[in-house]
Amino acid sequence: MKGRMKMNHPHEKVAKVAKRFCQLIRAELGNKMQDVVDRNRVESNRNVCHTHDFCDANMVMAEAMRAVGILHPSDEQEIWNSSWDLAKAAEFKLDLQSGKAAAGDHENEME
Repeated sequence: MKGRMKMNHPHEKVAKVAKRFCQLIRAELGNKMQDVVDRNRVESNRNVCHTHDFCDANMVMAEAMRAVGILHPSDEQEIWNSSWDLAKAAEFKLDLQSGKAAAGDHENEME
């Protein structure tokens, strides 16, 4: 972990949190993940995310934020919301996409 948390740019933090959130929420929901994606696709209210239908997704997001070094997630609402929006827009598959943007906080483990 030492030296791993050099995130100076807000977009970098958002991308790392979103990636970790994708990993954690899919692990939490398992085969219910497709139900979430399907429900989100037809949801007219952009502020609704159907991950909450199956678990306490706020706890999962808080865990994702702590995993990338944000120790007080409740103090970082802009990062929280932007990360959630990014993950939701990618249908919670950011960590499965190839390329630099999806490398996230486990870059060294993926080499």
